[in-house]
Amino acid sequence: MSLGCLLCSKEIVAFGTVDRNEGLLAEDPPIILLQVFGKSASMKTLISLKTAHQEQLEFVQVDTPFFAYEPVLKCLQEKASLPLADELLGLVEPRQLAKSPFAPELVVAEIKRHEERNLRDLLKIPKDVILDRSQTESLVAGLSQNVDLIQGAGKSFIGAILAKVLHENLHETILVLCYTNHALDQFLEDILDIGVSDEQMLRLGSKSKPRTKSLGLHEQSGNHLYRRSPQSWNLLNKYSAMADDLSTQVQEKASTFQSLKVSKEDLLEYLQFSDNDSEFFYALSTPENHDGMLRVGKKGKTIGSSYLINRWLGGRNAGLFQNTIGKEFEKIWDMDSSARKTCYDRWTRDFFLEQASILQNVVHTYNESYEQLSNSRDQKYADIIGRKRIIGCTTTAAAKYAKELLNARPGIILVEEAGEILESHILTALSSNTKHLVLIGDHQQLRPKVNNYALTVGIGDGYDLNKSLSERLVVGGYPHTTLAKQHRMRPEISDLVKRLMYPDLLNDAKTLDRPHIRGFQSDVVFFNHNYPEVQANNLADRRDEGSKISRQNIFEAEMALKTVRYLAQQGYGTDKQVVLTPYLGQLGLLLKHLKADLDPVLNDLDSFDLVRAGLMPPGSADVAKRPLKIATIDTFYN
Repeated sequence: MSLGCLLCSKEIVAFGTVDRNEGLLAEDPPIILLQVFGKSASMKTLISLKTAHQEQLEFVQVDTPFFAYEPVLKCLQEKASLPLADELLGLVEPRQLAKSPFAPELVVAEIKRHEERNLRDLLKIPKDVILDRSQTESLVAGLSQNVDLIQGAGKSFIGAILAKVLHENLHETILVLCYTNHALDQFLEDILDIGVSDEQMLRLGSKSKPRTKSLGLHEQSGNHLYRRSPQSWNLLNKYSAMADDLSTQVQEKASTFQSLKVSKEDLLEYLQFSDNDSEFFYALSTPENHDGMLRVGKKGKTIGSSYLINRWLGGRNAGLFQNTIGKEFEKIWDMDSSARKTCYDRWTRDFFLEQASILQNVVHTYNESYEQLSNSRDQKYADIIGRKRIIGCTTTAAAKYAKELLNARPGIILVEEAGEILESHILTALSSNTKHLVLIGDHQQLRPKVNNYALTVGIGDGYDLNKSLSERLVVGGYPHTTLAKQHRMRPEISDLVKRLMYPDLLNDAKTLDRPHIRGFQSDVVFFNHNYPEVQANNLADRRDEGSKISRQNIFEAEMALKTVRYLAQQGYGTDKQVVLTPYLGQLGLLLKHLKADLDPVLNDLDSFDLVRAGLMPPGSADVAKRPLKIATIDTFYN
């Protein structure tokens, strides 16, 4: 699906999407399927295609991934109220924040008593879990507050425990939200590892990992015992028959409209019943001969019913009837050729508009009938969604499946990597049933991704589109908890983070005794050189629409390749290495240098940008070489 704009003589007619239909594209000539949104836009499109010359029409394709934005925008348009508005809009003081109506008070009290003690038996977790003070505070806040924010290192682990405790002690449906499929699969795997049965879980959307694939809606529908009632079958058959009948009517009306031409007699009939131009009918209608005689003109040519209108459109006078034209019509016959053509074009357009309206009404009725049929067919999926306790999806999928999720009535929403998600994406997922929201993420790390730098916090114009809901609440003084201990980085690396952002950051014991990297004098190396980067002219970084260029550094690309090779000689396979760069231009250069010996594995977002910038062909074939992860910094975890 690709978004584009239909133009007629450089004027915008309508926006629409091109849907890939291989059967229609195989026709001779090929048929392009264009889906236009809204009745008004559809009418304008039909009229323009009917009345304009072919050279006047253009379709400009927009390379923005429309399918990723459309569901969210639609949900925002339909949203009439905002759940948890007091907290999200800062309408109450922090000390007045209400507790969650779903807070499991007895469990919360026990968790507080078990600080620094094993929670395995208490929480029925299949492995030992000992929480420090900051972890305990974060878990308690996540269970108790109706809106809670958790920051710091090790957030996903606490999020999984939250899901487990809420699932075990409540009967509410839990919606788990992430921005990317990668983050979603990781979080769902954490929930599975913490002891939640996969029979209670569902994953909406595609691109799942092997372990979470069985949680998919379509995969579970094959094992789901759903039986339609006789009433449901009757409705399904009724809607199916209606849709088939209306589909035939649409094709017939469309065929009629496509071959429709405006004759002079059609125009006169239109003018006869026109509200504003009926006087033209009387002025341009050839008088009938009631004596049975045949009226002829020069060279014996018969005078037909369109004689006057033909002369008028041709810029001539009334000819044989010049002396019989009534004074009330003299103004019409005195019009110059340009004014006459303007009237004719308007009448033709209005005539086609009337016929297009007939077609549009049938199409509208068909769309309503087809939606009823689709809803009836999808009742099986709705039944599956309604039976699950934990539903996971990306924010885009949440907007796409908004109707189904509304029927599932999730009262609790857990948002993973909330600091990277646009506020609008989270708001679309909130429904009237939402009473408990937990935002797990850190605004001091990656912000939401915005392709227009002019709308970001950095430009300072107040649009702040890449300020997440988490950041807005934390900066505004909303209470939040921060996890104090990190479990991934060796101390030499975490010390850098500690100096920059987290002065109280602690290292978990398992990070202290890791072996030093082989072949290097230090585990953290900063390399300084005097080879300047160059501007990649004619290669604008599309992620920053204010930038006319990107940047490249050939020396650094060559050093990256040599370093990868050297690390491989030390026993570190390319599956253990990652190459990151801040610039799209440098990414393309790295790809060029590395793919000679390796198979750089690109992030989907980076691949899209490289294709769009012309640095990589869309159909690049996979090469069976050693894989190496390569990405721009802001897409590495996506």
